[in-house]
Amino acid sequence: MAQPAFELAVPIQGQLFGPAEAPRASAASRKAYTLQVASDAISPMYARGEALVCDPVKHPAPGDFVAVHWNDPARPAEVVRLLQPVPPRFLWAAGGDVPAMLFCELLSPPRRLKTQLSRVRAVHKVLGRAP
Repeated sequence: MAQPAFELAVPIQGQLFGPAEAPRASAASRKAYTLQVASDAISPMYARGEALVCDPVKHPAPGDFVAVHWNDPARPAEVVRLLQPVPPRFLWAAGGDVPAMLFCELLSPPRRLKTQLSRVRAVHKVLGRAP
């Protein structure tokens, strides 16, 4: 049986970053792509079916929405809001006593989540809605 993509991290007591504001997609790099939102987990910011511009070149910061691409090709990418900086890539599969983690949140229903970065192929910044 497959492990869930994310595990519940801690109960949420209000949103960490306050109301979300839609970023502008105008500063996309040549490597930017679009990704369709597959769930209502980040509404009301983005609705199911909306196309978002994601950019693998832009560095995401806490509070940004990101597309999480999994190592498992059968698992679709998920859009979440980043809670902490993403650790450097060389730490993702480094092993050791404390695995590198990705901490993020969903908006609907409000939940904070975590996953080991060894299960993640890429984390790309969402720049906003596709034109």
